Amino acid sequence: MLRVVFAACLAVVLFGCAPNPNDVALELGQPPLEEGESTTSLRAIQMRSFKTNNTSEITAAGMATLQDLGFTIEAASSDFGVITGSKDRDAVEGGQVAAQVLITVLAALAGSSHTPTYDESQKIKATLMVSKVDEGTSEVRIFFDRQITNNLGQLWKADLIKEPEIYQEFFAKLSQSAFFEEQGR
Repeated sequence: MLRVVFAACLAVVLFGCAPNPNDVALELGQPPLEEGESTTSLRAIQMRSFKTNNTSEITAAGMATLQDLGFTIEAASSDFGVITGSKDRDAVEGGQVAAQVLITVLAALAGSSHTPTYDESQKIKATLMVSKVDEGTSEVRIFFDRQITNNLGQLWKADLIKEPEIYQEFFAKLSQSAFFEEQGR
């Protein structure tokens, strides 16, 4: 009887922690905005205006900034003001691995099996767009997103990076790179 109760509890834990396939599919597209978040607030952290009408120069500065941040440039067009780049990073978290090991041990004690699944690597992508607003002003917008692969080699998480500090760091380095005067946003 105790074994049946233990197995039932373990099943609840395992199915409660497993990612919902529908959620994973949704995350592969544009993630929904979180409660209280608006497209305006998101755009505010992703976009800055600069006092320059030379979009080729600011595009080149954006490329140099991304490279300084460790991104490999995959495509770039100064004519269209678009750059894409990516970098690979480790995604292993000790707590996540430890939890999976614990679940595996508990499953084995209950006479069942569990394949530990945890974040292993991530590809961070950047897309930068430069557009001329008017004579003397250009806007730069950048998106950072990531795709996380698990230890089984499966893509299982994807999301837009929304931490303002990451965008602030990029724009600070971009401003320094090209000595453009940034307008407050």
